[in-house]
Amino acid sequence: MHTVHKISAAILIVTFIVCSAFPLGCSQSKTPLSSIFSITKGELLLKKAGTADWVKGDVNTALKAGDIIKSGTDSDAIVTFFDGSTIELKADTQIEIAKLVTGKAKIIQLKQAIGETVSKVVKLVDPAARYEIETPSAVAGVRGSSMLVNVAADGTTTVQNLEGQISVTSQGTELIIPQGGTGTVKPGEAPKLELSYDDGNPDGGISNGGPQKYGYMVTFEPPALPFKVNKVKIFSWIKGTPGDAQFTLRITDKALTPLWETALPFTMFTTDHTWLELNVPDITVNDNFSVQLYAPTLGQGLGPFIGVDRSGINQHSETIAGWQITPWTLQIPKEQTNWMIRVDGNVIKP
Repeated sequence: MHTVHKISAAILIVTFIVCSAFPLGCSQSKTPLSSIFSITKGELLLKKAGTADWVKGDVNTALKAGDIIKSGTDSDAIVTFFDGSTIELKADTQIEIAKLVTGKAKIIQLKQAIGETVSKVVKLVDPAARYEIETPSAVAGVRGSSMLVNVAADGTTTVQNLEGQISVTSQGTELIIPQGGTGTVKPGEAPKLELSYDDGNPDGGISNGGPQKYGYMVTFEPPALPFKVNKVKIFSWIKGTPGDAQFTLRITDKALTPLWETALPFTMFTTDHTWLELNVPDITVNDNFSVQLYAPTLGQGLGPFIGVDRSGINQHSETIAGWQITPWTLQIPKEQTNWMIRVDGNVIKP
């Protein structure tokens, strides 16, 4: 799962200008291989390599490998590297410049201790070139792509592929993340892939079921096969008294043939708008697959509500009746409806 934060009005721009060995016009620069700050608002702190003190970032402060950058509570920062690649630091984020190498096989290595960053990387042509962010639990790599990296206080790392080629490596396992997908890595564990088609921000919710007993279905496309499903996530909340009511969760193959099914109590839903995470006993799929959910209402305006994302085009969400796809009769347009249902899993390597 990933979280979309509001960008604060405080904006801090940090520009790296790094000259190669003999660039044209570099002799006129007073600070070759240096960094130049342009601070418009907000606060950025620096800890220079080999020092123990944090200092305020000032104009023309030079940066090099080993320097640590920390954004304040009300600040954002953008770092532009020598090749045009950028990394944006959201509020309360800390990174270290581990390594910068210019030339054909350019290398940009960073360490992210905590917080959230968005990297936009110029295409890496040379196989030896790399752009990497090391966190307490993983290493995220980019090749001409965009990615979001979030590091929680406990070291858990989430990497979202915004565009292009993204991978995350931990415990000797490399996970290729498809565009729109998110890799999650807990300290000491191998990475897991989250497949999702929503943006993480609910635009309301639907309490389905009722006398027609409609249900929800989302079809997933694994990045590679075979793929092992080990968790289902549902953004949900409940209104009313759960009582002894139950909901049913089913995983099917492409033909909607059941692969796994379970019935669970309504008491698993809470009044908080949050993700309900349900473990799955490692279901292996060899093609597209679907998650189906029946959670009947408890009365008018009552029962479990499933989050709806209406920010993008619906390509994967359906309504079902009798475990089969049924014509769309909801008042909200199908073309703009994405059920907030996700899965975690792993690509099984031969």
